[in-house]
Amino acid sequence: MEKTQKLKSTFSHYYFAHLHTVFQQWTDLSDEIIGYAGTGGPALGIQLQQDLLSEIIVNHTSSKFPVSKVHQRRVAQWLSDLCQELNWTLLPEFQTWMDRDPHLREPDHIFKTYEYSNDSGVRVVLLEENRDPLGQGTTGLISWQGACMLGAWFETFGDQLEGKRILELGSGLGLFGMSLLKQRHVKSYYFTDCHPKVLSFLQLNYELNFTDKGMIGQNDLDQWIETPPQIMPGTSKADSSCVHIQKLDWTDFNIQDMPEVDVILGSDLVYSVELLPNLAKVIRMALSKSSDEHSKAIISCTQRNHDHLEQFLNCLRKEALDYCVLTRRTFNPNENMLIHHEPFKPIILYEIKLDQHAK
Repeated sequence: MEKTQKLKSTFSHYYFAHLHTVFQQWTDLSDEIIGYAGTGGPALGIQLQQDLLSEIIVNHTSSKFPVSKVHQRRVAQWLSDLCQELNWTLLPEFQTWMDRDPHLREPDHIFKTYEYSNDSGVRVVLLEENRDPLGQGTTGLISWQGACMLGAWFETFGDQLEGKRILELGSGLGLFGMSLLKQRHVKSYYFTDCHPKVLSFLQLNYELNFTDKGMIGQNDLDQWIETPPQIMPGTSKADSSCVHIQKLDWTDFNIQDMPEVDVILGSDLVYSVELLPNLAKVIRMALSKSSDEHSKAIISCTQRNHDHLEQFLNCLRKEALDYCVLTRRTFNPNENMLIHHEPFKPIILYEIKLDQHAK
């Protein structure tokens, strides 16, 4: 029973994460099922498939969010190949997925579920772009591996954020912030970004995870994408009084409009050389405004370009900011990283503070 539950949980995890079946995780799952099946015969095959189907349609909390028909067809093909190897018969429900038009177009947007491996049971459901990482003229409509690095740090040091006032720079779709809010009580949390489309997606994702928003059908989703809610600068649209979603343009902001916070968080912010001086300035001004003498920034940087990272560190020094490396890491597919739109690269986590003469 315990083994069956593990197989069901892993299957639903990959299914709702929209993990493409070409990746190693699905191959490993096939091997686990083959090892479990042994000589169980057709009856075990039918029962296991029924369990998998029940897990994703009935039991999984993410089942109210539509999964793309293209992804369903891929998963059914994976299961069909597995059944052939084990001499099982594919369930009619999965066969229906298989029979869909093989030329179906990938949808532009998908719901993607991120599950955390720290036994917290935390799931974050995000509406993301599914095609172009630079869609809508911004990198903020998909999640990046730097947020997962920040999440890995949080699993060990999350107590440092308990009860704090937090400002997140370049929140994007909100992966890290929403996982934090599901696990820690904070005094305030400010999601910020500068792109209006990103802010609209961020608003919807907050509602999906923290309100009683019901099942979203494809028609509802299409209508929302056509006419998303507008997030006005400096206003909060979130239902919780401690959570704020607002515009913050690093190139054009007023220090008076910035909240007073204890901790600044950010991931994958070092991508445009032109913006690096502005980013460093925002960090310095936010830290300078804080009344907490221990205020700090925790910034996760994926090392896509060594020169860009060096320029960022130079900008920090020019703003009289001290920094140190908390940890370095390169993820790999065996760690169940579910962000696959770019190769795995080294990620460096920095702690940044005002130097002792800056305050």
